[in-house]
Amino acid sequence: MWRRRGGRDRDGGRERRRHRCGNRAGLRRRRSPRDRRGRRGSADRRSSGYPGGGRRLSRGSGATRSPGKGAFQSKGVLTRGLAGAKIVGNKRIGFSVSSRRGRPPVVRTERPLTGRRRFVALALGGSLVLAGCGSNFGSGGLSSGGDAFPEPTPTTPPLASGDTIGAGSVRVGLVLPKSAGGQSAQIAAQLRNAAELALKDFPNADIQITVLDDAGTTEGGQAAASQAVAEGAQLIIGPLNAVSARGVAGPARAAGLPVVAFTTDTSVATRGVYLIGFLPAVDAERIVSYAASQNRKSVAAIVPDDAYGLVIEAAFREAAARYGMRVMGVERYKGDPVDMQTKAAAIAKFGAQIDSVFVPDAPQNAQAVVQAMFSAGLDRTRVKLLGSGRWNDPTAFASPVLAGGWFPGADSTGIDGFRARYRASFQSEAGPLAVLGYEAVFLSAGLVRNAGARPFRDESLLSRNGFLGVTGLFRFKPDGTSERGLAVFEIGGGTARTISPAPKQFPAGT
Repeated sequence: MWRRRGGRDRDGGRERRRHRCGNRAGLRRRRSPRDRRGRRGSADRRSSGYPGGGRRLSRGSGATRSPGKGAFQSKGVLTRGLAGAKIVGNKRIGFSVSSRRGRPPVVRTERPLTGRRRFVALALGGSLVLAGCGSNFGSGGLSSGGDAFPEPTPTTPPLASGDTIGAGSVRVGLVLPKSAGGQSAQIAAQLRNAAELALKDFPNADIQITVLDDAGTTEGGQAAASQAVAEGAQLIIGPLNAVSARGVAGPARAAGLPVVAFTTDTSVATRGVYLIGFLPAVDAERIVSYAASQNRKSVAAIVPDDAYGLVIEAAFREAAARYGMRVMGVERYKGDPVDMQTKAAAIAKFGAQIDSVFVPDAPQNAQAVVQAMFSAGLDRTRVKLLGSGRWNDPTAFASPVLAGGWFPGADSTGIDGFRARYRASFQSEAGPLAVLGYEAVFLSAGLVRNAGARPFRDESLLSRNGFLGVTGLFRFKPDGTSERGLAVFEIGGGTARTISPAPKQFPAGT
C-alpha cells in the first residue's frame, strides 16, 4: 500500500513526501507493524530513513554500510568484519577491526565508559593491526625470496602433550630453550608467560599453543619441530637462537609449516623462516635516514669488533650511501679500555670534517667511547651522536655523556602497556624480548580469526601492508627478514623524548 499526500505541487504535479533530511524522496511505502517487526535488524534491508541510503546492520548497532565503500561505518570509524567482547571479572574487553582506505585493518578497543559498561583497553593500548586481514592478501604481487614451503597435508592431529596454553582448534608450536639453563632459560620463561598473556588479552582466540623445549641446541630444535608437526601444528613460533633455528627449519619445511623466530641472525632467514626481532639493519636505516633529513652530511662510525658490529657496520654504510651521507671513516674496537681510547682518538681527529658520529653499542661501552672522543678533542657542540636500539635503556637516558644523542626505537606506548599487564599478571618484570612472544602469539590468533582457510599461508604472512602490534608497525619480507616502523628519540633530562614518531603505515609501493 502506498501513501501520498493529497495536495499538488506548484507545477501541478503530485506532492511528494519529503525525506527527513529535507530532500525529496519520492513516494514512500507504508509498512504494517508486523512488517516492521519482521524486518527490523535485517542486514539486507535498505531504508530511505538513513541518509545516503545506507544499510542498518543490526538493532542498536549504530552502524551503517556506506554505499560503494565495502566497509561498515560507525561514529566516523570504518570497521570491517570483526567485533566481540568478553567479561573479565566485572569488566568487559571489547574490540573491533577497523580499516581506512590504504591502511590495514586495526583491532581497536572501545572507548572507556563509566560504571558497569566500562571497557578494558585490549592489551592496554597494544591492539594488533592485522594488515590485509579481510582483504586481498595476494594483491601485493610478492616477489620470490626462495622456494615456498609445500602445502601441509591435512591430517587428524593427536592430542597435544606437555605444556599447553589455550584450547582452540588451530595448533601452534612454541619452541623455547626451557632446559638450556642460565639466561636462556629465564628468557624462555618470560616468552612463555607472554604467550599466555596474549591469549588472555585476545578474546576467544581459536588457537592452542604447545610449548616445546629445544634445550638451545640444533638437535633439540629438530626434535621439537618434529613433535610440533606430529601433533598437528600449523605454525611454529620460536626458537630463540639461530643454533636451534637451523634444527627447526628442516622438519618445518618438509611439513609446510612456517616459522616465526625470535633470533636476529639473518643467516637463518629464508622464505618460510621469518624473523620477528629487531634487526640491526633496521636500526641503521632509520637513524641514518633521520640524520640525513636533518641536514647531517658527513659521518664517522665507531663500532664493536664483534658479529653485531660487522652486521650493523655494513647496514650503516649501505644506508649512508642511500641517503647521501659521506662516511669519513669507521673504527672497530675490542672490549678493553685501551683499545677503546685509541680508536676513539682516531675518530676525534676528523674534527670539523664530520657533523655526526654513529656509536651503536650498549650504553656502558657507548659512554666510554664517547667520553674518550670528547677527551681527545671532538667538539661536542657541533657533532651529533647517533645510536642504535641498544640505547633504549634507562642507563643511557641517565648518562650526561650521551645527552642530546639520537637513537631509533619502538614506540613506547604499546610496550609500556604490555609491561604493566605482564607485571600485574606475573608479579615480575618483562625482559626486552618478552614483548616479541606476546606479539607473535597475538599475530597468530589474529590471522586465524581473519585470514580464512590456511591462515599462515605466505600470502597472509607476507602482506605488504604489514602488521601493527604492541611494538609498532612491522612486516615480513620474502627473504625471511623483517622491516619495522621505528620512532627516533633524543636523550635528555634523564629520559628520552620522541623527535620523530613511528610511522603507522609503510610507504605506498614498497
